[in-house]
Amino acid sequence: MEIIDSHCHIDRVDLDAFGGSIESMLKHASELSVKKFLCVCIDLEHFDQVHDLALAHSNIYSSVGVHPTETNCKDPTTDELLKYAKSDDFKKIVSSKTIKYLSWFFEDYLKTNKKIDYTIKKAVTKGDSVYVTIKNKRNITAPVALYGLKNKKVKFKKWLTNIDSIKTIAIPKNNFNRVSLNFENSYPEFNSMDNWRKVGKNILNKTIQ
Repeated sequence: MEIIDSHCHIDRVDLDAFGGSIESMLKHASELSVKKFLCVCIDLEHFDQVHDLALAHSNIYSSVGVHPTETNCKDPTTDELLKYAKSDDFKKIVSSKTIKYLSWFFEDYLKTNKKIDYTIKKAVTKGDSVYVTIKNKRNITAPVALYGLKNKKVKFKKWLTNIDSIKTIAIPKNNFNRVSLNFENSYPEFNSMDNWRKVGKNILNKTIQ
């Protein structure tokens, strides 16, 4: 079992019982199944301290608000809050949560006008596998979600990476008769009208609307 403490004030914890070490405190919490923490700052003045905790520990998340008992505090303005919305901090936080390759997102998708656009060229059954040929129609190599469908119900799903031109992959035949990219609209795509294919050798292997 994993417990998430959704409202805590780690920056105000008396660490004497843990030898003055926040790492010791987090280890003790983990032994009690408390694995992640949303550390809430009660005013903007001390948010840097809370935010630094979140940047230093992958299982601590930071937020800021006005505590209901602190009647003398004023609500932070939008401009004041946006000062803390730094893209580099966002990149550090996201990167700390995964080992996946994210440069396509931070360097290409966010900083350029490149558009994600893939299509399925063909899907053919051979033995106990379905061979799906996917083409990258643009100049950004982003992850793409491949689905096996029957009656528009998902029977198979797999995320694919490193398709920079054309690639054929084999997936297990699993009671589906169509394949699709981005069926659940998990990411914005320039053109999704050519994301469908029937499985097989039928010459009427065209997209469905």
